[in-house]
Amino acid sequence: MPVKYFVGAGGKYLGAFNDCEPDDSEAVEVGYPPKDARQIWNGSGYDDPAMSQDELIQAIKDEAGRRIYGLCDAKDQRNMNAMATRLARKAKADRTEAEEAMLDKLEAVFVWIEAMRTVSKKLRGDLVTSFADDSHWPPPPVIPI
Repeated sequence: MPVKYFVGAGGKYLGAFNDCEPDDSEAVEVGYPPKDARQIWNGSGYDDPAMSQDELIQAIKDEAGRRIYGLCDAKDQRNMNAMATRLARKAKADRTEAEEAMLDKLEAVFVWIEAMRTVSKKLRGDLVTSFADDSHWPPPPVIPI
């Protein structure tokens, strides 16, 4: 006889049953078990388990870092900083149009990174659980290098 999986009241996972069913009168059979027993069945799948406040804050920081480093890793950021520093040391009158355009593009990246940090701080302060939603984050710029 195949194994059956059940959730109880509020979608709480009750377990896997073979040749029997749970005593819970509100038990509902579902197609598969959760990956984590803390997950709650929502009628069509399991929701992620609730995070502690510390876990949520760390997850938001991780999401910001994932987005930033996904666009430009630490090496790219160092290279962009070095390039910006070199170009900024030149007098504006001595810069070519291409150098001015590059400085503008680099500035856009630096402003975006700062905006990402600001958003991360706000999401952490407000304990926003939907932090992975793209709508919370500023759109990324074009990386000039």
